[in-house]
Amino acid sequence: MSALVLAWGIPGSAQIPGPRIGVTCSLDGTLVLVDARSIRVLERLNLFRNPGDLAVSPDGRMLLVAEASGTSLALVDLLTLRLGAPIRDEPLVEPRALLFSGDGARLYLLSQRSQALLELHVPSFRTVRLMPLQLPGARDLVMSPDGRRLFVSHRELGTVSVVDLASWRLLGQHRLADRIGGLDLTADGARLLVALPELQQVGIYDVSRFIPLDRVPVGQEASEVRVGPDGRAVVINSINHDISVFDPDRPAGRFRIGVGIGPRALTFSPDGRACFVANYDTGDISVVDLDQGRQLGRLAVGKGPGALTWIP
Repeated sequence: MSALVLAWGIPGSAQIPGPRIGVTCSLDGTLVLVDARSIRVLERLNLFRNPGDLAVSPDGRMLLVAEASGTSLALVDLLTLRLGAPIRDEPLVEPRALLFSGDGARLYLLSQRSQALLELHVPSFRTVRLMPLQLPGARDLVMSPDGRRLFVSHRELGTVSVVDLASWRLLGQHRLADRIGGLDLTADGARLLVALPELQQVGIYDVSRFIPLDRVPVGQEASEVRVGPDGRAVVINSINHDISVFDPDRPAGRFRIGVGIGPRALTFSPDGRACFVANYDTGDISVVDLDQGRQLGRLAVGKGPGALTWIP
């Protein structure tokens, strides 16, 4: 696709603040940096086999990428675009779902091989606490807005684990379905949205009691759900190759937008008006205008894009 300037012709809109989108291409072993205004590839960095999830530090200075089938993290200096020495620590095996604390002093991640939650000190990136999760297949991490709790998905077991960070204690494990997809919290932290792929729904749950509040119909094989900065929820429907969009407060107004083939992950612009979707099978990212409800275009990035993030 040619350059796509994200003023988009939306009345009264300016260019989106924040310069880049980071995309990992697992089949190429690369990290691709895309200019978020012009939608052009800026840089392509060779990392390692099967790069996976990624996270940006709160100050925007460093980007971490997980070696999904290995034992390390890649550290990228976002000012110089230099790769640091690989981060390795004994419990760090098959890392998933990287998540910085609000102050940037801690990094949380899941070790699939160890079936554990790890807390790493920043900037030494040494493990300071490890919690066995007692269940396999931990995949997603979401932090409560107050930074006190973590919510962990065990997708194939249909279960969500809740961790108290102050006491470093497992508060409970809640089975919601035979199988679940991704999850996210509303901005007030009171409701948890969980993709329910076998039901073609997103479940909305009361966080304090884990009781269902609502079920929102979406597409086939709903694999991810994210709540954007403006409060809208976006759901990836993997089989339909589209996304569902709705307001958790008024889900009856939901709509769907087509993207590329094999959508895997998504991220938002800071104002929540734009959504970017990594399409694994077509090797590109979709640029979606959520206000207009349409895909603006797609940008080729490489083979197997599977994770992406906004870089402020």
